[in-house]
Amino acid sequence: MPAGSTEPKHSHPSGIHGVFGELRRANTTIPDNKVTQVQRKFGTVSWSDAVVHEVKNTGKTNSHAIRIELK
Repeated sequence: MPAGSTEPKHSHPSGIHGVFGELRRANTTIPDNKVTQVQRKFGTVSWSDAVVHEVKNTGKTNSHAIRIELK
């Protein structure tokens, strides 16, 4: 995800999220419009519940991550 860019509203099922570089972003959950600031370091792996959100890369570098979603 390029630095400063925003991914429009989209959804994900539950899954695992792995970070391949520094990650700084603002997640806005839908429909409550709650904004959460997220910062992760290279190699961080975390569980993510199902979500509908909009994401903005607030970092100064491109972010790289992989998501494994459960179906």
